[in-house]
Amino acid sequence: DVMPSSKAFEYFTDQAQGLDAAPYIMRLVEIYKRHSRYADVEVALRDFMAKSPNSDFISGAREELVWNFERSQKRAEAVAELERFAASCEEKPQKGCREKVADASKKLATKWHALWKKRAPTDELAVSAEKAYGLYFHAIPRVGAGAVVDADAPQARYSYGELLFQRGKPREASEQYALVAVGHPEQPLAHDAAYAAIVALEKAVEPGKWSDPDEARFAELSTAYLRANPQGTYALDVRFKRGFIAYEKGRYPEAAEVFQRIGWGRQGGKDAGGEKIAKAQDLYLDILNLNKDYKRLKDSARGLLVRKDLDPARRPAVEKIYRQAYFSEIQAMEEKGEEKPAVAAYKAFALENRASELAPKAWWNASQLMFRMGDAQGGASACYQMHKLFPASENAKDCLSKSAQTFEAMGRLDLAARVLLNLATVDVSQQDKWRELAADFFALSGSRPRAIAMYEKLGEGKPAARRLALAEKTEVLARSAHDLDSYRRVRAKISGFGIEPQASDAQVEILEEQLAANLPTEAFAASRKILARDGASKSTLARARLVQAQILEDEFQRQSVKARPERLALVLALKTEKLEKAQSAFQSTIRYGDAHTSTEALRRLAGLYRSYAQALREVPAPEGSSAKDGETFKGEIERLATPLDERGIETLAQALSAAQKSGLHDGTVGKIQAELDKANMKKSVDPLPPPSVPGAYVPRLALDTSHAGGKL
Repeated sequence: DVMPSSKAFEYFTDQAQGLDAAPYIMRLVEIYKRHSRYADVEVALRDFMAKSPNSDFISGAREELVWNFERSQKRAEAVAELERFAASCEEKPQKGCREKVADASKKLATKWHALWKKRAPTDELAVSAEKAYGLYFHAIPRVGAGAVVDADAPQARYSYGELLFQRGKPREASEQYALVAVGHPEQPLAHDAAYAAIVALEKAVEPGKWSDPDEARFAELSTAYLRANPQGTYALDVRFKRGFIAYEKGRYPEAAEVFQRIGWGRQGGKDAGGEKIAKAQDLYLDILNLNKDYKRLKDSARGLLVRKDLDPARRPAVEKIYRQAYFSEIQAMEEKGEEKPAVAAYKAFALENRASELAPKAWWNASQLMFRMGDAQGGASACYQMHKLFPASENAKDCLSKSAQTFEAMGRLDLAARVLLNLATVDVSQQDKWRELAADFFALSGSRPRAIAMYEKLGEGKPAARRLALAEKTEVLARSAHDLDSYRRVRAKISGFGIEPQASDAQVEILEEQLAANLPTEAFAASRKILARDGASKSTLARARLVQAQILEDEFQRQSVKARPERLALVLALKTEKLEKAQSAFQSTIRYGDAHTSTEALRRLAGLYRSYAQALREVPAPEGSSAKDGETFKGEIERLATPLDERGIETLAQALSAAQKSGLHDGTVGKIQAELDKANMKKSVDPLPPPSVPGAYVPRLALDTSHAGGKL
């Protein structure tokens, strides 16, 4: 309290009078420490070390100075002094010097490291702790010849590694961890240190950029770990990483061997949650895929699917790999030219994996492969089945279209029609087109009732023009099938559409039936409506006028010429009037210029003339007339009848000429010729019966299965 600390050395040296003053100075330092006079401690110690560098107390003074800075929380000065302390031990070795350096550096490093982890990290603490650890491990090997290494060294070195790792120095940390694992294998922390050395090295290497030296070091560290801990906690991780490095560097066979052992349970090790095992499985499958080893890939994936320990969340992904590998394996078969086995495999795959998006593609491939092989029927049948198996397939439309074309080319229109019905459900925008074509094919293949029903269904709700076109097809089919009910029903529909000339064409057939059914009044009224329409064809108008002519003809025929003499002139006048009406109607028919109706009108008109002549000749002489008067009467009648008879024969000749010029081949020519020969009293050959119109047929081609591929 009386003198400054800077006078301490001189004071105690004077007082000692030749004795060593160092112990008294160190006692003074202790007194300063008790009173927290750390500045005085520093002054006293530095003065002592400067003026008595060879004292036996110098190492103690240096150590005390280091701790004095720590008490003042001057960590940087403490480290600097500790470094000077260590250097002095090297320059002038003193007994216990390095021990003191080691002890102080260990304690300070441990303390600073703990503070750094507890508080918000600061560079000063971390840097100081790192330097202190370094000084500690530098001092340990030189503790003394034959000296025992500090028992705390393994834990301190492990902590040093942690500090380095936490400070972003993983490579240096790895080396410290490795020294613990290799140098102290008996220690409990040797296991964790060995693994930490591996993890730190991984951290030091940029992902995916393992250099050969780094990989060699990793192999060294991992081998050491596995040798010491074959069933260690991290054995599986270490083995996986060795395989993964090989994978990243493109050494796939080496990596595949590792991953297969891990993923398929041939190698031990704990793996919480099985993440590494699952990853190994995925990478092994990936390698097989890269090598295009689809068979092994398929088998391996299938092997996983049957395992009870497979994570349900992974099952969809493994199933996808299995299916893709299976599909690729079949594609490889196809590329090798193994077409027939590939077809069978594609079909088996599609049926086994109906839920897969590859299933319809496999079926499509099978169908197209059959077409290329020349198996047209097989390909067409496969396409037909494809719609039933995979109605939502993007190739369904093309496949059905090709199937229909193939069946059509083979003459199997019944099958083509069924395919087209399916195509209509796929190609909705053109479904009416395909259904109509299907109906056409049914009609041509003999299923006329079904075709008729389809045509009628197609016409529902459509515009009149469209309904008319379908009704006309139905009309043709009903006529050829002799389906009178359908024919009459559709004809009535056509008539009701009001579209010419089809409406009038249908109506004229109705009135012709009315005439045949002896309904002359109804027929004559209907014919008037047709003749009054605009747009009816000349042929239809001619037929309608012919119906009227026939009705008038019938009225003429029913007019009798039998009468008393005083009424004969009136009766003949009535008969002649009816003749003229019928004659006018027939002549009107002829003027329309239709070959068939004109010929028929001429033939019937000829019949009118000859019938009138015959009726005149059959008029009896008046009762009570003399023979002479009777002869005179007959002569007058013949004079009237002969011109009519001649006119009838002449008209019949015109009918024959018209039929011949028109090229009618329905037996009309022969029929008129026979009538003309009879009128001319010539011997006539019986005319041939009129030919019938053949139905519509298509050939059915048999499939010759005696040859490979089933060629036609």
